[in-house]
Amino acid sequence: MRWARMVGALTSDHRVTFDGVVRVTDGPATVRYRWRLDGRTVDDGSVRVRRSERLRHVLRPTASGSGTMTLEIWGPNRDADRVRYRVTCASAAPVAGVESVRVEPAGHNGPCPEGENGYYWLTARATIKVSAATTVAYRWNWSTPGHFDAPAETFSGPGEREVSHRFGVTATPGAVTNARVWVEISSPNTARSAEVPYSITCT
Repeated sequence: MRWARMVGALTSDHRVTFDGVVRVTDGPATVRYRWRLDGRTVDDGSVRVRRSERLRHVLRPTASGSGTMTLEIWGPNRDADRVRYRVTCASAAPVAGVESVRVEPAGHNGPCPEGENGYYWLTARATIKVSAATTVAYRWNWSTPGHFDAPAETFSGPGEREVSHRFGVTATPGAVTNARVWVEISSPNTARSAEVPYSITCT
């Protein structure tokens, strides 16, 4: 057997395969064997061998680690071969997404207060989710058109967070705004939310 090494993002499909060859000089013969991982028996059995027979054991790692796998032939004639192995699990790249975009209020038809600087003010909200620790760069977009580059959000681990942005539309009588708002993520990956409509009519 030879040194085994695996590096990468660990999934349920990953495995370390150990192969060994059993040979007999005066066959056929029934050979008893066992696989031992760091001194602990993880598989055993017997095999009928004419001249040589390949044996295999599959290890499905669940975390980074290293150790020794030994194939032992036991009975009247004893023999063994061993190999070192190492598994290094790389962290999967963080993924960010955005959902639950909404505008408050989403609709208004009636008198609009002058508000600040002649605008009727609304608040857009959304939920950003991440799979691991990361910093998310994103912006708000409007179909009117326009956009706002929001301050980046830093996450210390997987989770979600509500973000919001206050914006204004013209509040003078007769002003009508029919538009849509959405969020675009530019880092650590690209993602785009659904477009959410809102309608403001000032009378």
